[in-house]
Amino acid sequence: YITNIKIKSLFGSKDINWDILPNVNILGGTNGSGKSTIIKACYAILKTGFIKDVKLAQLISQVHITFSNGYVIEWTKYEIDQSKEHTPNDEEEYKANDTIFSYLSKGKRIHQKIEVIDNQGNSILFRTIAKHINVSLINSFD
Repeated sequence: YITNIKIKSLFGSKDINWDILPNVNILGGTNGSGKSTIIKACYAILKTGFIKDVKLAQLISQVHITFSNGYVIEWTKYEIDQSKEHTPNDEEEYKANDTIFSYLSKGKRIHQKIEVIDNQGNSILFRTIAKHINVSLINSFD
């Protein structure tokens, strides 16, 4: 289970440190305060290891998700490369190696790094634990 979520530079200025309780957690705030951004970013990272939505990825610089077994997933946006010109007709694609994902969408390239630290402090590949992560998202609540 998730025990803590840390977000660095949400909207470029807010750092979040959210200790998750084992039973019920409520994430509240005014419109535009980042509630959906936090949930969508964590969901994307836990599902695929990277954030495919370029607009969402631009809103955050780092995410740390800590689990009750001591594992930590660390996602980092380490570079936005806008030095190259890309046409708006470029196909959306992502390229993956062991830990780095580069996602190109409508002229913007986002570089992301995903790393998993086990409870012994060793770095392991996300893909080795991805099949063990079970995550669901309820997008709205009335």
